[in-house]
Amino acid sequence: KRVFWIDRIRNRHSNETIPNSEVLDTLSSFYYLRNRPLQTGKTEILHIYDGDTYAPVPVEILRQEEVRLRNFKKVDSLLLRHVKQKDGIFRRTGDMMIWLTNDKDKVPVKVETTTPLGKVTVELVSAETQHSDRPGTQK
Repeated sequence: KRVFWIDRIRNRHSNETIPNSEVLDTLSSFYYLRNRPLQTGKTEILHIYDGDTYAPVPVEILRQEEVRLRNFKKVDSLLLRHVKQKDGIFRRTGDMMIWLTNDKDKVPVKVETTTPLGKVTVELVSAETQHSDRPGTQK
C-alpha cells in the first residue's frame, strides 16, 4: 500500500501511502475496467495513481449503442463516460467517452475527449487476433 515514484526531468520523487490495495496506474485501470462485468446504469469506481496524484475516478456505463466503424462495419457497444473531475488526474482531459464492444472481449473501438484545444476522437481502424486451440489462451 505504498507508492514510490521518480520524475527525473523535474528532479522530484515521492514515497507515500495509498488508500487501498486496488490502486492502479492509468493504463492498468483501463484493462481492469475491461475485465469487469459492466452493466448499463451502473458506475464503476477506478482507483488511479498517476505521477504524484491519487484519484477515485467514477466511470458511468451509460447505454448500449451501435457504432459504425470506418470500414462501415456496425458494432454493438457499451458507451462509458468518465465523470469529469474538477481537479486531480483527469483535470487536463475533461469529459471522456469510451465505446467498448458489448461482448466478452470489450475491445475499445472509439474514444472521444475534449481538451482546451478542441475535441479529440480515436477510432479503431483494424485488429487481428489469433486464438490458439487451447481454451483460455491467445497467440
